[in-house]
Amino acid sequence: MATEWRIGRFAATHVSLHPTYPLLYLVVAGAGKALGLSGHAVLEVCGLVLLMSGFTILHEFGHVLVAQRHGIATLGVTLTPLGALSRLERNAPTPRAELLIGAAGPAVSLACALFFLVAARGEVGAWSDLAKNGALARLFWGNALLAGLNMLPAFPLDGGRVLAAALEMAGGARRAATRLTSISSYLVAGWFIYLGIVWDPVLLVISLLCFYSADRAWNAANAEALIKNPSVATARTWEFGFLTEEVPVMSLLDYAFTHPQRDFPVLRDGALIGLITRAAMAKGMQGGNGQATVGEVMLREVPVARLNEPLIAAVERMRSAGLKVLPVLDEAGFAGLLKLDEAAQSADEQEAQNAAAMSAAS
Repeated sequence: MATEWRIGRFAATHVSLHPTYPLLYLVVAGAGKALGLSGHAVLEVCGLVLLMSGFTILHEFGHVLVAQRHGIATLGVTLTPLGALSRLERNAPTPRAELLIGAAGPAVSLACALFFLVAARGEVGAWSDLAKNGALARLFWGNALLAGLNMLPAFPLDGGRVLAAALEMAGGARRAATRLTSISSYLVAGWFIYLGIVWDPVLLVISLLCFYSADRAWNAANAEALIKNPSVATARTWEFGFLTEEVPVMSLLDYAFTHPQRDFPVLRDGALIGLITRAAMAKGMQGGNGQATVGEVMLREVPVARLNEPLIAAVERMRSAGLKVLPVLDEAGFAGLLKLDEAAQSADEQEAQNAAAMSAAS
């Protein structure tokens, strides 16, 4: 982005500072003053924040490098007051790839934590005694908390991505996996709300992020499901020709064979009772001295489409039956017609609309 300040480049990926990043140090300094810390102590905390900012970038490059191994380019890594953020060019191609990419960042942070634990020779005090810990112990705790926090099963944290991918790998549909992970995100957000009230109000910000990200992921999963599996309702039409059972077939000579529609639903008081094809019309005109009616030659056992079923399934059923149209039914009865020639076009239009909606939502 033009509003970001580039500070380096690694593995074909730019690293940038967000303009709000320096505000983090103003907040730290203000909090230190409110707590009565000396100027030297505030500088120490700011130094630790600066070091941990570097480790959050390292964390993000765990994602970046694994994503690149799966053929996904990175648009950049940006350092913000809430941590670093990597932007991938596209989603992972498979749930397994998504799981590996999501777990890579926490794995890097955990490795860093173990390194500092060994370097400190195990002389690490409790988190509550952080001020009494040495630099190595502080960096151990910083990276350990970075790994642990990110593995919580909630969007937008890495643990949310890993959980959703694991559920999908276990055989669940992506939409269902996203829904379950969104529910987990709401629970984690509720936990952060409680901690924010009784301990640190800053955690309320994380709870809001979890709520917002869960809603966004769920909406995106719904939009993706519509794009990949448009329903019959997206292609059903009320603009079609139809016939009634008492009409003599011979009277249809001009109408049926010049009409762009090849097959016609047969209705009685608005209800579907059959379907007549051009082949059935031709057969009726040849026999019975031309006195056959539509009701006598129509198909009474007619394959139908349900309004909410996947469009692709209805189209396959239509093709298997050798028909150019398929009556559509809902709970109330006849609900329109599905035309083979228009179904593919409708699916394309629906995909474009949903893609635009997803882009606008992001």
